[in-house]
Amino acid sequence: MSEETRNKILKVVIDGYPEFVGMKEFLDSTGLDQSTLEKHVKYLEEKGYLQVTWTSADFFAEATINAVEHVGEEIIPREIVKKILEKLYEKYPDYAGHEDMKSLLGLERKELRRPIKYLEDTGLVSVQWFMGGTFMIKINSNGIDQLENL
Repeated sequence: MSEETRNKILKVVIDGYPEFVGMKEFLDSTGLDQSTLEKHVKYLEEKGYLQVTWTSADFFAEATINAVEHVGEEIIPREIVKKILEKLYEKYPDYAGHEDMKSLLGLERKELRRPIKYLEDTGLVSVQWFMGGTFMIKINSNGIDQLENL
């Protein structure tokens, strides 16, 4: 698989992170035919860059933290990461709710999913997700160590 093709596929899924991206969006964005695309997606799934749900005629893929690190793209600005970790450290060892994070960052619940999922995927926080997109979050020891280095 060429590096260019791999990065083209990863860019589509990282732009959608942390949501799943469907096959049609990949086809429209990459210009690859379906057979070639499926082959490359399977390869990237085996390499640990994608989490894929396959159906009989379609697939949905989500970027893993490995994909984000491979591409080297900063998908969450460092200052937002620091702000979230600082807020959570103030509450440590207790959990903070989505309303706390919403007011801290001035983001709607749906917009919060990306930075919270990123912090969870990188192992800096523990998150309990609930129906409707709400969550409870707390910093863990890795997050405290990371905060000291920011």
